Amino acid sequence: MTIAPFISVISLAVLVFLTVVLLIDRRRPPGTIYLLILLIILGLVITLRLLFDLQSELIIYLPFLVFPAGFLYGSCIFLYTETALFGHRVTKIFWAAILLAPAAVLSLHALLHHRFPEMQSVHTILAQAGVLLPYSRALVLAGVAYSLLFVILAVRNLRRYEVAYKENFAGNDRDQLTWLKTLLALNVGLLVSFGGAVMVSAIFDLKIPVTPVEGIVAMLMIYVILYYFISKPAVFALPDTVVAPKTNNEKYRKQNLSESERRSYIEKIENYVAEEKPFLDDKVTLASLARELGIPAHHLSMVINIERNTNFYNFINSYRVAEAKRLLQDPQMADETVLDIALMAGFQSKAGFNKVFKEITGLTPSAYREQAIYRTE
Repeated sequence: MTIAPFISVISLAVLVFLTVVLLIDRRRPPGTIYLLILLIILGLVITLRLLFDLQSELIIYLPFLVFPAGFLYGSCIFLYTETALFGHRVTKIFWAAILLAPAAVLSLHALLHHRFPEMQSVHTILAQAGVLLPYSRALVLAGVAYSLLFVILAVRNLRRYEVAYKENFAGNDRDQLTWLKTLLALNVGLLVSFGGAVMVSAIFDLKIPVTPVEGIVAMLMIYVILYYFISKPAVFALPDTVVAPKTNNEKYRKQNLSESERRSYIEKIENYVAEEKPFLDDKVTLASLARELGIPAHHLSMVINIERNTNFYNFINSYRVAEAKRLLQDPQMADETVLDIALMAGFQSKAGFNKVFKEITGLTPSAYREQAIYRTE
């Protein structure tokens, strides 16, 4: 017996545990339902592979469920990002469009199952006789291509969210977005491994499944999701949903502020930020600062973008870095750690602090502190 069945059994055990835990979690945020469906589909695929290795009679019937479900996999990834990031609700029309491909695959499989006797016997299925091998190859490649299309749309969602996030928030804790990027990367790896296995089978005239590689990738993804759920459960409650961003031309086409009004606003904003230091609050947002200043949020965003050619995220972090530089040079702060300095300046984590500080100054906080000490000696 090969290693593949053991990988499948271990993956299924962990997958069932993770699915049950997510199901009973009453605090699960919007979008988690699509992650659950994704895990269930992955479980069906792993089960089919296990039954194939065990030569079970169920391999005659399970494809009626697995093959159509496979064409829902990529759309679940896309819907997860749509709901979690932007709070979009899926319309009935969109659902109908998504279900077209699975319905077509189910009809095709039923037709071929009725037409070709080799699809009705365990022996011929295991031998992948007749139409079975080319049909399986074509179906898997079509499913991979179809799913990758939705993954590309999900990546586009993530990029749009990051733009919108920086227009409205100034937080530096990136664990939640790192989780989503990791999930997308693992799914790309999983889909590519399935597609690669089919290509190898076609080139060398081998049966499907060819190697346990795709099973190992699937197991890795399941363990990564479990790791995040256990060690960093907050990442499943993704950052606050935001309105999908528009281009600058669309945003400011109807702007009604004159140049003198914008300059007056930016002077008021910068004086307030310098004196009151709202950037020291790691939860400061565009909306909260707008309320404190008595300026409409869209005007505040517009003025920062036009007058300072930057977004809210970079605007606030420039003040945080300036405050951090002052603290790093202060001899009375010599006993404070870099993390302490980061928190005092309004950053949420050392990693976020290091990244932003180096982007602005070209140095790490530690290197900047060493240079400051050297200059004073």
